[in-house]
This record gives sequence, structure tokens and C-alpha cells, in this order.
Amino acid sequence: MEAQITPNAEINDNVTIPNENEENVNVINAAEEQQPSDAEAQTTTNTEEVNEPSNENSEEKATQSKKEMEDNYSKKQEILSKFEEYLKLDDLSKLVPPCKELIQEWKNLGEVPEQYAQEINTKFSKLRDNFREKNNNYIAMREYDFEKNLSLKKELIEKAKKLLEQDITSAVKDLQKLHAEWKETGSVAPSLREEIWEEFRQLSSQINQKYQAYYEELKEKEKEYAEQRNNACVFVESIDFTTLKTFKEWNEKTEEVIATNVYFKKTDNPVEARVVAKYFKRYRTACDKFFEAKKIFQKEQKSTLQANFEAKQAILNKAKELKNSTNWNSTTNALIEMQKEWNSIGPAPRKINETLHTQFREICDYFFAKKSEAYKDRIETEQENLKSKLELIEKIKNFEFSGNDEEDFSALKFLCDQYQSIKSIPYKERENLYKKYKQITDEQFSKIRMKRKAAQMSFEGNINKLRAQYDNVKQKLITYENNIGFFMKGGKNNSIINELERKITDLKEELTILQNQIDSLNESNSQNEEK
Repeated sequence: MEAQITPNAEINDNVTIPNENEENVNVINAAEEQQPSDAEAQTTTNTEEVNEPSNENSEEKATQSKKEMEDNYSKKQEILSKFEEYLKLDDLSKLVPPCKELIQEWKNLGEVPEQYAQEINTKFSKLRDNFREKNNNYIAMREYDFEKNLSLKKELIEKAKKLLEQDITSAVKDLQKLHAEWKETGSVAPSLREEIWEEFRQLSSQINQKYQAYYEELKEKEKEYAEQRNNACVFVESIDFTTLKTFKEWNEKTEEVIATNVYFKKTDNPVEARVVAKYFKRYRTACDKFFEAKKIFQKEQKSTLQANFEAKQAILNKAKELKNSTNWNSTTNALIEMQKEWNSIGPAPRKINETLHTQFREICDYFFAKKSEAYKDRIETEQENLKSKLELIEKIKNFEFSGNDEEDFSALKFLCDQYQSIKSIPYKERENLYKKYKQITDEQFSKIRMKRKAAQMSFEGNINKLRAQYDNVKQKLITYENNIGFFMKGGKNNSIINELERKITDLKEELTILQNQIDSLNESNSQNEEK
């Protein structure tokens, strides 16, 4: 153990008290000049002076000098007694300061009676030598402590280096322990003190910088966590209950609310857990408010559910009446309208809602299956017509020109007339097929360069013919439309009405084809005139 030393205590007799903070120790000067003893300093009384006659003043001075020496002797005796007591102490911090004062006090005292001078000075010298020996032993011990402390502090530096490689949070805690150990560890030699402390300080600085970077990253992460939780709270708080009119809307919004629960689940991340705790009460309050509003909505909807059930049951009953109808078009339209009305009605009570929907769907499926079966022959015919029209398009596309514009025009016109003579095809194919037909015929007719006059005459003849056909078909259409109205009012059987509906559909399709041909000829004629 290092001796406890009072800071900055010094002995003038070349002894310096080590300063614990500065660790500066000066040894006692071994070559210190010996203090002359009082016996040596005291001169022998001159016989002649003794024998000289004395007057009143000299007697008074002699008496006073004798008294002072006796006082000095008494005081030095006390000093020796105190010196002996102090030398029994092992702690130099308690030994040196009073000894310094005693030595200085000894020096300040004058002579003592001659008969005591040698004895008292010898005793003082021995005590002072004893003090010097203790001081020298202490210095040797300090050198040993310096080496030991240097070794301990180097070990602390090595431990600090390893802290740079471990988890920064535990590293900071361990660094604090190392600093505590550093303070508890004694001083090193003055020449090494600054160097070794700087090395330890630099390592501490690196760890603190690393922790600061980690802390800044942690702050950003905490900010991110807080933003997520705040957004979840804002989302639930901002739900407008008045916009949720159906169970579907409430259920969809409920799923969205439940999805935000992920931000408030238990976590092992202490930072995230702290943020969760901060926002949880606010989030819980918003969720409670939402589910309370949903509960009120569900309660209010009971009467609505019953009304929906009754409305759907009425639709279902009507659909059952039309299930076996063979009036395909009117029943189809009626069922389509029922489906729209069904979809516009809200849900019925949950236990019966799916059953009602299944029954209604089965009725519709049954009717449309029967309709498809009835239209099977027509569909086959439409498919054959589609195939024939596609073949004619290919013939027009691959037509080989002879060089005679009039003959080529007539040949192409013949193919087009064949194409136009083919009636109904599947409805979904009509538009695309016509676009394809028009594109190919336009390309082929544009290749024929007839004389403008011949082309014009041909155009006028063809256009007039097509217009006449168009007017004729249109008149038929008007007649059939009037007839079907008459039969429907008269309650005629469905087969007649169905036949009229089919003819009306075919006539409308023929009108469309004729109009397309007229448009095509007009367009072709315009191009020829431009040329």
C-alpha cells in the first residue's frame, strides 16, 4: 500500500513530501550538511573575560543569557519528546509536517547550558537520522508501487482495447468499471504518467464515440418506431364512422384496424417496448371507440337485416315463378333486373343470407342452362357462318389480280357479296370480324386502279343497289317490330314471339352489314376521286 501523504507538505531540511496528485517525490539529501551541535557552536569562555571585573550591566546580561539558555533547553527537551512520539508513526502524511515544524523550531532556538549541549544535540541528531531512514524506505516503496501500478494500468488498457470488439452497450458499462479501477490504482512514475493516461483516454474516447454513434442510430430507430405507432393511432382515430354504411364496409375497416395491432405486440427490443408503452393507452382508447361504434351499428342493423331478408325472399319467390319460362329474352331481362336489385339490397341475417343467395343463384343458373340448350342449334349455325366468313376473308386476302381492273373488281365484289349473304354469327365475334373484313377489302380494292368514270359509274350503281337493299330491310324491320308489339299485347304463344324476336335481330344485323358496305363504297369512291 502507498503511504497516505499530505499534499505539498515540505521539510526545509531538504525533505519533500510526495504529492499524491503530482506523484513528485524528492528524497532526503543524503549529503545534507550536518547541523552543528550546540556544544560545538558554544565557545569556550575566555578566562580573561571571566576574570575581568564586571559592572552592573554585565551581570544583568549574564543573568538574562543564562535564563534564555535554560528556557531553550526546556523547549528543546519538549521538541525531542514530540519528535520521538511522531517517529513512532508509520504514516508519513502524519509524520513529516509536524517533524518539519519541530526541526525549524529547533533551528530557531538559541544555545542551551553548556553541560547539556552535547547530550541534547546528539539525541536530536539520532532522531533526525531515524526520520531520514524512514523517508528513504518510503521512497523505495514508492518506486516499487510505481512499477506495480504501471503493470496494473497496462492491463486496464488491454481490457479497454478488447471493449472495442464487444457489444457497445456492455462495453460502456465495462468502461466505467475500468475507469473506477484506474482511479483506485495508484500512481506511476511522473515521466510515464501523461503517456499512459493519454493512451487510456484515447481508448475511452473511441468507445464513447462508438457509443455516441450507436446512440444516434438508436434515436433514429426510436423516431421510426414512434412514427409507426403514431400513424397507427392517427389511422384509428381518424376513421369516420358515418361513412361505414354496411357490414362489408365495417368488416373491411375492422381488418385494417386489426392489422395495426402488429405495432403494439410485445417485443424484446427495449427501445421499441418503451415506444409501445408510450402510445399503447392512446391506441387502446381509439380501438375501444371504434369497436363500440361497430357494436352500436350491429345493434341498429338488426331491423335492417330483417327487412333485407324479406326483400330478398320476395325476389326469390318471383324468380321461382320464372324458373321454367321459355320466353327467353323477356325472362332473361327480368332475371338480370332481379340480380341488380338483389345486389343493391344489403345482407340478410348471417345464418340465412348465404342460403338465400345460393337458392337465387341456382334458379338463375337453371334458367340460363335451359336457354343455352334451346339456343344450341342456333349457336352451331352461327359457328358455321363464322367459319365460312373467315374462309371468304382469306380468299379476299389472297386474291390474285389479273391486271384487268374491271374483272378484278367484279371478282372481288362477288366474294364480298358472298360474305354479306352469310347472316348471323356469334355476337361477340361480330365487331372484330367486321374490322378484319373491312381492312382486307379496303386494301384489295385500293389496288384496283380503274378509270374514274368507270369507277364512278360502278360506284353509283352499287351504292344505289345497296341503298335500295337497306331501305327494303329497314321496312321489314319496322313491320316485324310492329307485329311483335301486337302479338305481345294479344297474349299470343311464346314460340311466335320468339321467332319474331329472332328475325328482328337478324334484320338489325343485316342493316348493320349494308350500312358498313355503303360506308365502304363511299370511302373507296372518295379515295379514287382524290387520286
